[in-house]
Amino acid sequence: MIKIKKKVTQKFYFLMAACLAVLNANAQQNSSVYIKSLEQLWQIAKDSNAVQRTDALKKQQAEADYKAAKSYLYPQASAGFNGTDNFKLSTTPVPGELINEPGKTLNIQFGKQYTYNANVVLSKSLFNWQQQYQAKIAKEHIAFNSSAQQADEQILKTQLAQYYFSWQVAYASAKISEKDLQLADNIVALTQQKFQQCSISALPVNKSVIDKNSVLQNIYQNKEMMQQAFTKIKILLGLSPDALISIQPVDDFETLYTQGLQGLGDDKTLLQYANNINVAALQLKSAKANTYPKLSAEQYFGFQQFRDNFGMSFGNDAWKNYNYLGLSLSVPIFTGFAIKNKIKSARIQHQIAGQQYQAAIYESKLNDEALQNSYSNYLGITASAKNSFELYGKNLQFTQQQFNEGIVSADNYLEAFENYLAAENIYLNNLCNLLFVQAAFSARN
Repeated sequence: MIKIKKKVTQKFYFLMAACLAVLNANAQQNSSVYIKSLEQLWQIAKDSNAVQRTDALKKQQAEADYKAAKSYLYPQASAGFNGTDNFKLSTTPVPGELINEPGKTLNIQFGKQYTYNANVVLSKSLFNWQQQYQAKIAKEHIAFNSSAQQADEQILKTQLAQYYFSWQVAYASAKISEKDLQLADNIVALTQQKFQQCSISALPVNKSVIDKNSVLQNIYQNKEMMQQAFTKIKILLGLSPDALISIQPVDDFETLYTQGLQGLGDDKTLLQYANNINVAALQLKSAKANTYPKLSAEQYFGFQQFRDNFGMSFGNDAWKNYNYLGLSLSVPIFTGFAIKNKIKSARIQHQIAGQQYQAAIYESKLNDEALQNSYSNYLGITASAKNSFELYGKNLQFTQQQFNEGIVSADNYLEAFENYLAAENIYLNNLCNLLFVQAAFSARN
């Protein structure tokens, strides 16, 4: 009975684990994101966007490079061992007087056939300006990557705002088009009824059907815009293709474009140009440092063993100490004009970085002025277009009442409906243009 209970329990846990795995897989496949505001959209993208993740890795890489460049501040240590089999020892001519054989020169071999060396070497760079500047360049690259990340954030914010606003306009347009379609159906039905009663010609009937088709086209275009916005937002958020995304509609569009009144913030794309100037200046100093002397110290701790036969001993007095402390000073005198040309190239690169920075500032200033003017212009255009759209809507209601009472003709009614649709498109297009300008303001504040 105990064995049976164990088997049943094991099967139960296995089934539970399988069910949890299926539920977890379904939850991942059907993950959904509900966006309540543009700020929430940005917070999600900041953590999951592919470019933002890459920028974070680049920053880590730059920090690691800086730590590696600073290694010159620390002494370097290395251990080594080598063994030599001297098949033929070197021969040295020696005067015979040294061994009581005057008038002769003897060829004598010195040394042992087998030689072993074991050592530890400590080295330290004492004076090397080029390594110092290379470390400063590596540190400046960290600041450059941080500036690049801020520029990418600004671009990402702009793109997210544009697609977010596109969806909002498309959604609002879809809701208006649904009412327009009901109105268009009523107009088609009325004109067909009048035509069957022989009170109007077929021309108004055809025009009413054409107007209905225009409304249907607007509906499909709105659906396409909403779908494109969803797809682009998914990509920027780093979501899976099967993820579900929904956005909370905005009731008052004026709340979306009032931030432009606060003015533009700093243009983050200019920060990289300033970093380029700093890097170019350090590279110029590094190139000049090639002409400076270099001083280094080395401490050698070694042991040697000499033998006439093959083998190695670890007994007393088998190894002889061999230690020394050395200083090394090197001064470049002539390098074939290589250093001179490197300095010239680095100086030109510094000038190029400065000119690029000034050009970027000039272009950014012009773009900012144009952006502010566009905001003011589209703000006025959108306000007047909205007012006209609302007035055309009221005129359409009055004309509909007059048409039902037989005061105006079907042509007048259709003309009022067409004017209403045209005013609607003008208003929504200008609203979209205004919000696209507002996207740049949102990214800079």
